[in-house]
Amino acid sequence: MSKNIDHLHLAQLRDYYAQNYCLPSLTTLGEMLNLTSSASAFFIAKRLKKLGFVKSGPDRRLVPGVHFFESTLVDTVPAGTPQPLSGVEPILVDISQRLIRKPSAAVLLKVKGDSMIDAGLISGDYVVVQKDQEANPGDIVVGIVDGDYTVKYLDIDDNGTYLKAANKDFPDIRPKESLKIYGVVTGSFREYPAP
Repeated sequence: MSKNIDHLHLAQLRDYYAQNYCLPSLTTLGEMLNLTSSASAFFIAKRLKKLGFVKSGPDRRLVPGVHFFESTLVDTVPAGTPQPLSGVEPILVDISQRLIRKPSAAVLLKVKGDSMIDAGLISGDYVVVQKDQEANPGDIVVGIVDGDYTVKYLDIDDNGTYLKAANKDFPDIRPKESLKIYGVVTGSFREYPAP
């Protein structure tokens, strides 16, 4: 079975999972892929297991494997003058592993306002915040200033630690009483409305 066929079957499994939040039984898998025998479905499942896309769960049903949620990173695309793609070999990337370093200490927060637009964060974006990561000057952090939360750059000068916006229209924020770091922003993403 070719690598392309494996990826076609994987695509169908991913679509099934997105709709049902589980993977199909081998019988349903065979029906989905228009296979004529349960042995063919078993063979495909075995190949996908070997590639790390699925594995057997405690009850022997298929469950997502280590590579199941990876997306194909095809190439870089210019945001300026149009150019041909470079033709590099596509690789698989797990977006959640790239954004979330330690799941038990990670939270998502939705950005409101435009004080961080020069850092690429716009209102409505989601930031991934690692609550266990040490913050250093220059990091984008979620800070708690005198009891209120905000996302800004962490900075320090002769007057102490403060928060700095990534928009010249917003002033630096210096605490009157306290500045605590809720967490360090390790990534962000935004959703576009469906057509």
